[in-house]
Amino acid sequence: MPDSHIEQEYIREKIKLVLKVNYITSILAIAMGVACLVLLDITRVIPHVLILYGVANLINTFLYKTTKNISLTYHVSSLLALISALLVTLYSGGINSSFIFMLALVVFAGYVNTHKHGRVYLYFTFAIILFVFSQSFPS
Repeated sequence: MPDSHIEQEYIREKIKLVLKVNYITSILAIAMGVACLVLLDITRVIPHVLILYGVANLINTFLYKTTKNISLTYHVSSLLALISALLVTLYSGGINSSFIFMLALVVFAGYVNTHKHGRVYLYFTFAIILFVFSQSFPS
């Protein structure tokens, strides 16, 4: 019986971690988007992607309260992060962008959750990096 209590505590801690990371990344993305618009005078795609990611991820996190499905919340957050990182990477220099390391963080987060999810995100991220690299060739 102690194993079930330990497993329940482990799941509760994992849920708290995912929700806390979602809140922090959402707020930071919105703040960075606003800073890009106001302080740095960047008005093209990047600040809008950051703000949209932050708002969409907050909505996803609030929807967890009704669905109680942390796996769905995690996957939606991961896909939002991948799409946002890809867009920022493409619009900030492609393969030469310093933002490309963010793609690796999604893979790392997948491995922290489970090795199965991490492996899927790893292969998907490799495909994305190959795509970004192919877009970096001169015409």
